Amino acid sequence: MVDYLAHEKTNHIFRPFGCDMAFVDAKVNYKIMDTLFEVWDELGFNEDIQLKWSTPTKYLQFMRDVNDDYRRYGGPNQGWHVRRDDMFPYAER
Repeated sequence: MVDYLAHEKTNHIFRPFGCDMAFVDAKVNYKIMDTLFEVWDELGFNEDIQLKWSTPTKYLQFMRDVNDDYRRYGGPNQGWHVRRDDMFPYAER
């Protein structure tokens, strides 16, 4: 897992849990995720990689802050690329 994450630009990684239309009973799914967090901590993995709840809004705000820092300290071409076009393909070609 650590090798996989070594290619990330920051130490904050957003990974969605689940898939569209899969959550039939949210309480059960959140309990499973809470159990995953507890077991992760009990096994001592939290020392290297910490799992925690977040929201897309909080993550995007963090990434905006990271981009500002990259631009401030790393030069004008540093940071995350910001897309200004439509990212959904509506045609095959």
